[in-house]
Amino acid sequence: MQYFKNEQARLDWDDLRIILAVARTGSLNQAALALGSSHPTIFRRVRAIEKKLAVALFEHKRSGYVPTAAASEIIAVAQQIEEDIHRLELGIAGLDEKPTGSVRLTSPDTLMFQLLPPIFAGMQQQLPGIRLEVSTGNSMFLLEKREADIALRAGGTPPDHLIARRVCDIASCIYYPATWPKMHSSEMTLRPWVMTDATLAHLDSARWQAAQGLLEQAVFRCNSLSNVASAANAGMGMAILPCYLGDRAPALKRLGLPMEEFRSTLWILSHPDLRRVRRINACIEKLQPALAAHQQLFEGNLPAA
Repeated sequence: MQYFKNEQARLDWDDLRIILAVARTGSLNQAALALGSSHPTIFRRVRAIEKKLAVALFEHKRSGYVPTAAASEIIAVAQQIEEDIHRLELGIAGLDEKPTGSVRLTSPDTLMFQLLPPIFAGMQQQLPGIRLEVSTGNSMFLLEKREADIALRAGGTPPDHLIARRVCDIASCIYYPATWPKMHSSEMTLRPWVMTDATLAHLDSARWQAAQGLLEQAVFRCNSLSNVASAANAGMGMAILPCYLGDRAPALKRLGLPMEEFRSTLWILSHPDLRRVRRINACIEKLQPALAAHQQLFEGNLPAA
């Protein structure tokens, strides 16, 4: 690399990680979060690296921090080193004879609401050497960037480059508070609704609500489907929920049958590089049948009494 003019100008792996994080996120704040640091620290480190190399690495634009040509060359090398380190770690981890160590799992918050904690408790008893690290969210980013080992996702066909294990279908239905009089579907546009906000506008249910002109009836919106379920269960309004949430809410009733246009699939996803890591396989082997045991609930065949 042409930027190493002397011994003092050498970059170490921490320098490369910082440059890579800022380039990926386009933000000092987000880079700091990803690295477990702070905005001032990342700012000082970037400036120190630029001073050490005597070259500007980023342009600060309205859209965020954009790498310069000099940074692009460094980033390419950093990405290759990151891949090499990751492959080395996986190779060493694959030699483990016992399923021990940390397993990072990402899941939608709706599954963490009630279903997953008992399953995790059972896994803890069966796999005492495993430590689960769980994050909630619907993005594929964590798995794609190797920041998670296993992902639980609801949707259509997953990306071809990931290992996908199908669990079952997920049905969704319209629900209304049980304290209301029995409803007919023709009354939907006259009633208050609780629903997700614009951050989840890509959901089929959100698109359907917009097409039906129901946004004007929204009295509560948020970026969490679990919180929508809680608001509906509290009597705030109607909601479209997965049956595994709505059917377990004691204060909700279904309006009609599950809607086919909202049907999706529950998947367990992992990266091909992890196929030989025993602790990952052990968790998936326990997780898949434990989730499949709730198939009737997921598919809307066990409505609440």
